[in-house]
Amino acid sequence: MRLLESFANIVEQDPYRTALLNELNVMSYHDLSSYVDSVVKYLIDSGLKPNDRIGLYFNSSPLHLVACLASLKLGLAQVSLESGGPSQIRQASFERCRVKFILSDFQEDLGIQRLQVTKDILDRRISANELDSYDFFSISGDDPAFLIIGSGTTGHAKVIPISFDNLGALIDRDAEVRNLLPYERHYSMTPFCFYTAKRRSLACLAVGASVVLKERAKPRLGILVDQFALDHLSIAVVHGLELCERFKQISGPRFSRLKSLYVGGSPVSEKLRKELRERVSENVCIAYGSNEFGEACVATADMQKSDEDTLGKPCKGVQLEIVDDEGNECAVGEVGDIRLKGNGQFSAYEDDEEASHVSLRNGWHYPGDLACISESGQVIFKGRSDDVILFDGVKIYPKEVENILENHEAINDVACFACDLPDNQIPLVVFTATGKVETDQLAALYREKMGWRMPKFIHRLEEMPRNAAGKISKVELKEMFSKDVAKQFA
Repeated sequence: MRLLESFANIVEQDPYRTALLNELNVMSYHDLSSYVDSVVKYLIDSGLKPNDRIGLYFNSSPLHLVACLASLKLGLAQVSLESGGPSQIRQASFERCRVKFILSDFQEDLGIQRLQVTKDILDRRISANELDSYDFFSISGDDPAFLIIGSGTTGHAKVIPISFDNLGALIDRDAEVRNLLPYERHYSMTPFCFYTAKRRSLACLAVGASVVLKERAKPRLGILVDQFALDHLSIAVVHGLELCERFKQISGPRFSRLKSLYVGGSPVSEKLRKELRERVSENVCIAYGSNEFGEACVATADMQKSDEDTLGKPCKGVQLEIVDDEGNECAVGEVGDIRLKGNGQFSAYEDDEEASHVSLRNGWHYPGDLACISESGQVIFKGRSDDVILFDGVKIYPKEVENILENHEAINDVACFACDLPDNQIPLVVFTATGKVETDQLAALYREKMGWRMPKFIHRLEEMPRNAAGKISKVELKEMFSKDVAKQFA
């Protein structure tokens, strides 16, 4: 695996290059390697061997990185979960993935044998010279390196195995897409336990860059960016909203020296894109992809100037097509399903043949998103295929409905979804806003823009329900409103 080979080469040739830093510590590649080897020995002494499954559950992001690298070096399949929330959910998730041990800095009992790892323990092992020299273990490229539990935004969360070969290809693509260079510094606001944040951190180490990982629960972003001279910052939409609110009184972009500000994880409205360029960084890039496939498209700042809702163009080595229900390529401007092909895509969901058949067809991955190709050759996002509303026999794309309010100066978030009736679907809209906003005014706006296709129910919320990844959960919204709305139209 190129990541491990590159990491070992840097340790040998430039051992004191900075690998990891945060508010409390700076760690060289040599020191990081020592911690990793200490954990590898601990895992071997505990009876773990290549292809075993291990759960990673950490409060400390740096320790989580050490555990992640040790698991890769030993050839284990790792499952990572975030802290917080009911312990029963974590226990069920680990059991579902059939993990053999849990490696953690917590004391929590999850009913699975736990291996305790803290910095003090590792420091004592290293100072006592309790390390052995290990060569890379014999690992099959088809064996799973990561087991990812999907977000479950639109239904039952699926388990996605990412093989060692696929992980290597995805790490290489991440490094190339972001143009990560040796000695540069990258920070992700998404917690390290999330797959995408972890993968991008590994991409930094693969090219000899530095990973910035928070140690405190809520680090001051200004200190991380300025003091550590960050080159790259990756955020989710929810972080973008927070940053724009935090810097709304500042004249000009707060982080003007950033080489890139990557935003992904869920659709990014035109309003948010504009505010990010004005308040955070001019170098806003919109990333599109999936856990199953990795990053597929990137819209650079220049691309965003010509097309609204653009996802940009496919990354190098990625094939992307927009197709109709019969699998025929759509004409320019025609909405259809996105399908993807490229190195690193997964081969099947675990223990879910039906979902695998839906997502994988004839070598293509169907992420379940709708788009069209613009005249300039860019991919224009149109929403989720399973969110399309069939109202009185006419398709309504929720993204079209959401766009109308997203540009309203007082609206913060908006979500459109369907209330299912026995013979029809009713379009619903919920929103959050700052200040006074009358729903009658919004209804009039929709009537002007959409006519009879307008939403039949508009409601204001104080806060949108979101999943762990920060995405608006339309599943929860349907549960909150559909029953009462259905009674109105019965």
